[in-house]
Amino acid sequence: MKIAHVVNRLDGNGVTKAVINLCETLSDRGITSDIIVLEKTEYPLRIDIQLHSLGSSGLMKRQNPIVKYVRKLAKYTVGSLAYYSLKAEKKSAQLDHLIKKEGYTHILLHCHYSKILFSKVKEAKCFPVIHNKKSKHLKATWWLPSWINRHVMSRALVDRSTIAVSKAVRNDLSKYLHVEKHQLSVLPNVINSAAITSLAKLDRPLPAKLIEKQYLLAVGRLAPQKRFDRLLKAYSMSSCELPLVIAGDGIQLKLLQRLARRLRINHRVIFLGHVENPYQLMKHARLLILSSDYEGLPTVLIEALLLHTPVLATACSGAREAVANCKLAKLVPIRKLSVLAESINQYSLHPPTCDECNCMLDHYKPERIIKEFLNLVDYESNH
Repeated sequence: MKIAHVVNRLDGNGVTKAVINLCETLSDRGITSDIIVLEKTEYPLRIDIQLHSLGSSGLMKRQNPIVKYVRKLAKYTVGSLAYYSLKAEKKSAQLDHLIKKEGYTHILLHCHYSKILFSKVKEAKCFPVIHNKKSKHLKATWWLPSWINRHVMSRALVDRSTIAVSKAVRNDLSKYLHVEKHQLSVLPNVINSAAITSLAKLDRPLPAKLIEKQYLLAVGRLAPQKRFDRLLKAYSMSSCELPLVIAGDGIQLKLLQRLARRLRINHRVIFLGHVENPYQLMKHARLLILSSDYEGLPTVLIEALLLHTPVLATACSGAREAVANCKLAKLVPIRKLSVLAESINQYSLHPPTCDECNCMLDHYKPERIIKEFLNLVDYESNH
């Protein structure tokens, strides 16, 4: 068995971590597991994991200045269906060539576009892996692009065994994209608890102005889905005097910095940008907060609980599965800002403690997940 994982790029986000953890766990068991990126990327990987990149040319190349206009027009016309179909033909043939060359037997399509681009691969068994809630992810401001997104993704998943990272994602696929239930399997992300614990123990000083257990923390991409604006508003409504640290980078950075100034909390909010090793920050935080509208499986909650750090999260999709009724976790209604603010006050003053907060980790043990994964690919290969 030789497996390849297709991602858009490797940039340290949640999907990147999930893919690398799965690759390393499979490689530790003697199964060749490589990564294919759609955009040329330099990223440090273990020596036993190869990194391949697929090039593009002409209108298939994202850097082509004409492409942005084509893509923009495609969003608002049904002609986009022809464009996506043509691109799928070309990219699938390109991946088929690499599959033949390297001898891959199974392909896991992790990123959003890969599920569409490689919908016509013939040389190996392909498994789309869904990391997010598609009913939210594919929604646009106008009905036509929303319909096109939904139609294209539905066609890409037809008659394909699909892996969802949580029950919430599986249910969403069944309801929104009408994927047949017999096609869907739930397989959570691998959590490398030993690596997380080791990285959290590194003897490095905390960033300036931070004192152990004297700050609140939020980690993630600064993207609309994560709703850091909601967190800033709730934090401003609270009476909490501990600083709020936001570790992450993204398109909303300047918008959030302006919002912090407008709310007059910019002197108490620290934007750290992307942090290569967030686990030391997690370990020493008084509280980790997640304020998302939706998630597939918010791994950051599991990682924080593993490090015995209390978490406060909006009750978005996947969050309840992630915390698994742990005593260190509290979920609040998504749209009730006042409840989130009150909970910040409560948890920052009196954080809960729990000697045994690893109760959910059996569910994410690499041995169990890899066994289920191998059972799935073996079954599908023989049917």
